[in-house]
Amino acid sequence: MTVLGMDTVAGLASADQLENGSREIAALASRLEALLHAFDWTGRDAERVRDSWSTTERPMLDRASQFVAALGAQIRQEAHAQDAASDQTSGAAAAAPVALTVAAADPRAGQIGALVQRAQASGLRGEALQRYADRLGQLTPERIAALDPARFRGADAVQPDGTTCGSSSLVMSRMVNNPGYAMSVLTGYDPVTGQTTGGTPRDRFAAESLAMHERTNAWNDRDGNFNPAWPMGLGTHPNDVAREMSAGGGSGVPGTTYEVDFVRLDDRGASFDSMSSAAQAGHTVPVFVGSPGLPRHVVLVTGAESGALTFYEPGEGRTVTVTREQWLNDSSHLGGWDQPWAIVVPRR
Repeated sequence: MTVLGMDTVAGLASADQLENGSREIAALASRLEALLHAFDWTGRDAERVRDSWSTTERPMLDRASQFVAALGAQIRQEAHAQDAASDQTSGAAAAAPVALTVAAADPRAGQIGALVQRAQASGLRGEALQRYADRLGQLTPERIAALDPARFRGADAVQPDGTTCGSSSLVMSRMVNNPGYAMSVLTGYDPVTGQTTGGTPRDRFAAESLAMHERTNAWNDRDGNFNPAWPMGLGTHPNDVAREMSAGGGSGVPGTTYEVDFVRLDDRGASFDSMSSAAQAGHTVPVFVGSPGLPRHVVLVTGAESGALTFYEPGEGRTVTVTREQWLNDSSHLGGWDQPWAIVVPRR
């Protein structure tokens, strides 16, 4: 067990309990549904109750089951990733406590401690992690808060050209999942190398988006595997997005494999629920939207709250909130597009 990290034994035990709980919720939902149809009951009250069950209560239980299962899987993946890192020959240095440069009474201590934990979970280790912690210790509370990618919006966060909506969404996703990378884009200081890049956050975000486009559309992906090169002028292919999200050091949660799930027009609610479960479990979700004829734009789910999803929309660099009803009724207005086409989510 490290000072900043996870008690992996307890984490794996909790993952088991969460996954068992998910199965118990699903089983309970099935038993309750069987009970509602196990006896003769007709009339308006019967129709009202059964309709409410099928449209509201049962989907809520299903979503709860999915969320608990995703949370258990996430904890298990992070525990295995931490154990694997600790088992490497450099594991002693990787597992060594980080020397925070602020006192416990410092009002920034909570901010810094939480960010260092997230950076460690993202794979930052050893000297790079220490450099990250040291740099945080040099910042004011306001500048630390500004490292939150959710606050990076407006003209600075706009895609650099008409074909990089997918690339910009992947850069934003990597910033969310990798605090060290977010620091390098937002401040210019890269804790991995200890070097500082000049320019503005807007300059660096644009450069990273263009570089991401080159990477995803090349003949090899980030892991060096063969990748059928997609024409740059056509944006980013959904399969290339999934590969970048899954790659080591890529844009997704470390240790997670992502897949493309095409939206069924006769069951859009399933895709909304899948995005919501993934977001609640700590994942970002790239989403392809467009016209009825073609996918034309890529946006990124960054959170879920109160039955709605929060999106980063790279065309204007803004945050858009979409309710379930809007998603179902072609009124999402994501960069001017309403038709959902595909989502990139953790493999089930």
